[in-house]
Amino acid sequence: MTNVDTSEKGAARYWPLLFIAAVYLVFLAANPAVIVDLRSFSFDDGTYSHAYLLPFVIAFFYWQAWQNQQLSPKTNLFFFALFILALLVYVWLQFAQQTVLSRAVWPMVIMLALLSYFRFTLAIIVPTALLWFITPIWGSINSILQDISVAAVSFIMRFTTIPTFVEGNMVHIPAGIFEIADGCSGLRYFVVSLALSMIFSYLHLKRTRSVLVFFTIAILGSLITNWLRIVGLILIGHFTDMQSEIIADHNMFGWFLYIPFIMLLFYVGGFLDKTQPETINAKLETSSIKLPTSVTVLAVLLVFSTTTLNLTSSGQLLYTIAAQPTEIPEQPLTLSNPSPVIVTIEQQTSRTYSENAEQIVYRHFMFSGTEASRNPNYYLNDVIPAGWKQVATEYSNLGQWRRLQDPFGREALVLYWYQLGDNRITSEGQYRVARLKQALALKRASDLHWYFTPCSSSNCTLDKERIKAIL
Repeated sequence: MTNVDTSEKGAARYWPLLFIAAVYLVFLAANPAVIVDLRSFSFDDGTYSHAYLLPFVIAFFYWQAWQNQQLSPKTNLFFFALFILALLVYVWLQFAQQTVLSRAVWPMVIMLALLSYFRFTLAIIVPTALLWFITPIWGSINSILQDISVAAVSFIMRFTTIPTFVEGNMVHIPAGIFEIADGCSGLRYFVVSLALSMIFSYLHLKRTRSVLVFFTIAILGSLITNWLRIVGLILIGHFTDMQSEIIADHNMFGWFLYIPFIMLLFYVGGFLDKTQPETINAKLETSSIKLPTSVTVLAVLLVFSTTTLNLTSSGQLLYTIAAQPTEIPEQPLTLSNPSPVIVTIEQQTSRTYSENAEQIVYRHFMFSGTEASRNPNYYLNDVIPAGWKQVATEYSNLGQWRRLQDPFGREALVLYWYQLGDNRITSEGQYRVARLKQALALKRASDLHWYFTPCSSSNCTLDKERIKAIL
């Protein structure tokens, strides 16, 4: 390990580390929504339980790069231009409430900010890239992994003597029924394997082929481990007549399988680069400290932050440090007083119309858009009231029609649409596109208009006309 040049004195010697810390602090202070997002969907989510460790790993890698004199200041106008572009895109996506995309972009903002000031090196790229394994962007592939797990378990069970019937994501055996739910997709093993692969490859592997082989083994191994976990639970349930305590504590059972796999993976990784060349001992040239460039990067982070733009566009601070809802709150069965499921209600108005002895309930919800949950299209919101299920859908220029049925077989009709400014939006896809356009004007507010009426005719044909009559 190369010692830092002792001729550098005082704060100048530690300036690279101070600058990295300042970039993170300025960005997070100016974008508290990121802190809220991480706290609600990463550190409080079992899928991202590794999130508590990775910040220490990231900090260690930065410190190690500083020790090895790999943090050499060098202004790069190309990366600075990309940094400005990424920051503007991030702000745009935040205002448009494109949650997954904005989550994916903000680590890139940090990376480009650092590359604007430091010489291009893996010592900057790798630790910053680990932010993607903390950020909750991986849920988008959860359903894919779940479907793969169902197919794999169904295939493996053919080689057992246990009668098995798979329906959807439910596995039926004589002893009982197993549900391969969202948590059984193996997403947590998949994400952890990717993060560990990046760390191991950065520390120990030098050849591209070795890195690709290691990542391939890690990904396939994480998936197979999850399949064996599910099959193992089914076998245990079968032979114990569903009485084993392992059935209830199946998460711990999975780690008992996954940890030995990781140990084996690292053992195999030790043989991949046996012939790798020795690490170059040449000392990297250290450029003089360039304070103007670093100050410029920090200033741009602050000026183009979402909080600053909120202040200039609305005149008041809109962000609050409060955890976002991550679960649908329990709601009573509202057959007599129907309402859509809205996890964060800010403002609403209600009205009841009487048409031909039948009632039509109208509800108007207004959303500020200042947080992810203050949005009619938030993933936990549902236009179908609690206690009802959807039986048919129809699109029109008025909005979306949903024909519903309650547990007693009664039917009802719902009409709803979104509103952005003066524009009526009738589909979720159009709504997302319209939000992107609206964000260019730094506007966030949106509305949900919702009508409900019990059906008194076949297929709710006459009831649809009653709603149209009052629009």
